Amino acid sequence: MSLNTDLIRQHAAEINIEHAVFNALDCTVLSRQKLDVFVLIHKIDTWSNVIIKKSSTNRVTINVACLFLTDFLIDAELFWARNESGILNSGFWTEQLSNGNLLHFEALACISAGQPILIIKNVAQVFAQQQRTLQAARETLISNETLQQQVDDTHQRINETISTDSDDMQMLKTISNTIDKATFGIMVLNHKLNPILQNPLNYRLFQLKDPGQGGTETPISIIFDLMKKQYPEYQRIFESATQWHGELYWLAAPHYVKWLKVSIYPIKDTLGKVTHWVLYINDISRIKHLLQHNEKLAHYDSLTQLPNRQLFWSIVEQNCMHQEPFYLLYIDIDNFKFINENYGHAEGDELLIIIAQRLQKLLKKEDVICRIGGDEFAVILKNVNGNNSDKSCMAIAQRVLTEVNIPYKVQHKDQLLITASIGVVHFPDDSNNPDLLVKYADLATYNAKLTGKSDIKFYSQELQQKTAQRISLENALREAINNDEFEVLLQPIMDIASGKIIKAEALVRWQSPDAGRIMPNDFIPLAEETGLIIPLGKLVFKHVCRHIKLLQQLGYHHKVSVNLSPKQIYDNSFSPFVYHTLTEYDVPPEQIEFEITESSLANNFEVVLNTLQQLKKGGVSISVDDFGTGYSSLAYLKRLPVDYLKIDRSFIIGIANDGGDQAIVSAVIVMAHSLKLKVIAEGVENVEQLKCLTEMNCDAVQGYLFSRPVDLNKFTDFLQDNSK
Repeated sequence: MSLNTDLIRQHAAEINIEHAVFNALDCTVLSRQKLDVFVLIHKIDTWSNVIIKKSSTNRVTINVACLFLTDFLIDAELFWARNESGILNSGFWTEQLSNGNLLHFEALACISAGQPILIIKNVAQVFAQQQRTLQAARETLISNETLQQQVDDTHQRINETISTDSDDMQMLKTISNTIDKATFGIMVLNHKLNPILQNPLNYRLFQLKDPGQGGTETPISIIFDLMKKQYPEYQRIFESATQWHGELYWLAAPHYVKWLKVSIYPIKDTLGKVTHWVLYINDISRIKHLLQHNEKLAHYDSLTQLPNRQLFWSIVEQNCMHQEPFYLLYIDIDNFKFINENYGHAEGDELLIIIAQRLQKLLKKEDVICRIGGDEFAVILKNVNGNNSDKSCMAIAQRVLTEVNIPYKVQHKDQLLITASIGVVHFPDDSNNPDLLVKYADLATYNAKLTGKSDIKFYSQELQQKTAQRISLENALREAINNDEFEVLLQPIMDIASGKIIKAEALVRWQSPDAGRIMPNDFIPLAEETGLIIPLGKLVFKHVCRHIKLLQQLGYHHKVSVNLSPKQIYDNSFSPFVYHTLTEYDVPPEQIEFEITESSLANNFEVVLNTLQQLKKGGVSISVDDFGTGYSSLAYLKRLPVDYLKIDRSFIIGIANDGGDQAIVSAVIVMAHSLKLKVIAEGVENVEQLKCLTEMNCDAVQGYLFSRPVDLNKFTDFLQDNSK
């Protein structure tokens, strides 16, 4: 009996210890008997009645009002049925008591000695701690945004100083005064990526000795080394001369860790050639420490709530490790910088949130969408069906583009047409290495941008070769602008009523010493994409002014029409340049006309309107080119200071036989005349077309029926013949 008594006492003591532990952990513990029925092992009197209901002596059920827990039990039943080891965690949820107080819980499902167990924990203290951490992280994020604004402001000052100050010594002195006052690291590099100026804070960030005190390592060498290891697209950033923002993880021996936010900006001359690079380095270790204490913030983007770059890499590596085939889509929002600069970062953030929501609607449950950079998203597509998976993936990518392209109304007034460029790679066909996959996806996206944006490119080896060729052509174009390898031809525009030349359109050709004459379609899109259209446009305008001056000396005072690209419209320096050049060449503004395409009216109408009004005030005239091919609103057209509409040649080709083209052209002419605008028809090539246009009361025509684009000498001969 004594032995049995001792065993009973020992067993009772063990039970008491278990209950003491459960009390200390604030846990209610249940053993599952059958579906929805549990045996009570231990309960916490102060709150258990909120969760469980007693059905017999020691049997209980879950309160059906606890919706989160009942939903979790569905997953728990599957977990128990598989007899899996480990623990299934519900995550936190909240219940409200009758007195209004809130309780926070977490449920755990496990198997002990073959018996399914459900543990319900009161996590009030943990929840409160997480909320404090979350709040601290939010405050730090706000502080970080303020710091980013300081970086933007500082960069604007440095950029203006480098771009406008021709005295190198004075420039360096001005920049030195700016960066010494900064609370973050700043480096100014030359075009070869060698530092020419930096503030002492850079050395303190990396715990290095100042240059005068010796030491082999430098801040820039550490940054470049980290970028090479952590960002596969590192090389492309400098080859393509684009802005870049990212985070670097620095582990210094033996156990010192820092997180750094690095922003890299190229500074270019008027030809678009990089003259300097500016780097801004912020220590964000504190915010990373806070984020690591909150899983949601650590792995999800705080703006869009999508998985962030860190979680993206983890998912890619996991899929590669498990040898699961998938497509990776890299999505880059086109011209996002323009929105930030013209409407502010808040508007840019709102657009990113909307795009994230649009993309989430398109994807299946097993697919993953992440925000991996400022204006970059990545999509991991699994189980792409169909006999031709590439074709199926292309269809998905096309739907993504369609969704992104839905117009976005900025600041509740201007309607912007948003586009994106998408690069696609496949695991394992393109590579089985995560780093190379991401690098190839980035390269494919870069090529999609090069082909005019709003495009999709699948990675291939040929794509790499085309990229190299494209970069070579860009360098050749930059050199051509520098050497003025361009010729401006003139195509007459005829008044229908009198048959006289009333003006001419200026059309540029590239006279390459190596390749001969290169037509606009082969270099203008590249100039637009790279920004070289700004210096090229100015060069063309100077050619036009020289032509007009020579024609004046011969007694001709005809107007010359010059094409204006969207980038020139958004260039604040363009209007002052125009009138400075007109004064320099003594050309009356009345002899200049600018042509804008209808499609350029679709984005940022107020900026377009402001630029055209500035030009118009000086006396030049304005025409809308390619009318009928874009989506301009008549309400917009009525507000513009426009003098002419030019009907696109696509409507003129079939005008003699196509009733649809006849109806469109006739309607445009009537509408234009009602707005007191004159109409020019482009691409007139035969007498039948001219006859139709004459009957419709079109004002002027242009096309091969009268003359191809010709050089100044031949145009002068044409003027002489036409004046007889």
